[in-house]
Amino acid sequence: YFFERGLSVLQKSQEGLLRSILHQAIRNKPDLAPIITGKSMGATPGWYRSRMKDGWTWPDLTTAFKNLLERKPADLKLCLFVDRPDEYRTLRQSLQIAALIEKAAKASNVKLCISSRPLLIFQDAFETFPHIKLPQLTYQDILVYMNVRLGNDKKMIRLKNAHPDGGLALGKEIVDKASGVFLWVKIIANILLRGILKRDRVKDLQRKLRDIPEEL
Repeated sequence: YFFERGLSVLQKSQEGLLRSILHQAIRNKPDLAPIITGKSMGATPGWYRSRMKDGWTWPDLTTAFKNLLERKPADLKLCLFVDRPDEYRTLRQSLQIAALIEKAAKASNVKLCISSRPLLIFQDAFETFPHIKLPQLTYQDILVYMNVRLGNDKKMIRLKNAHPDGGLALGKEIVDKASGVFLWVKIIANILLRGILKRDRVKDLQRKLRDIPEEL
């Protein structure tokens, strides 16, 4: 499941997350359908008709997800990939998603791969899980990229020679603010190079960098 703010409401909601996972499970293994929407949900023909008309409620979806985790065949293995759960707008939504992921992690024959910014809610919820921090893995690569993009520019070389401390501080600030995201770094490099062409000073470049949001 990939959270996407620019698409439909479902694509950026916790309901969309569960609907996507449940749909994919049933699509790939249709005999899971009666297990997921079983008697525990009061799944009568009338129940199905009402859900077709009005949609599934959050309690419906969480019960169905719980059924998938707890009532699936013992030999069935699930692997769930969830991207950007940190994008939910409210604390309540983030707590709900964190609780669901924790529940899934405790189920048998279930593996998860979660990609998120290090918000405190998720750090607390997943602190005992194996994890990697992307900025630590890409820090040196981003530093090399910035040195090549900016370090080979003649005007930037002259600027660094004139203000060595400012030039070093600018490079470090770029890498630190990138948080491991290469696309962000590429965009910033292009913006700063345009500024250099216009004879921006180091403090001008620093101001531009600080004015640019970390999320583009």
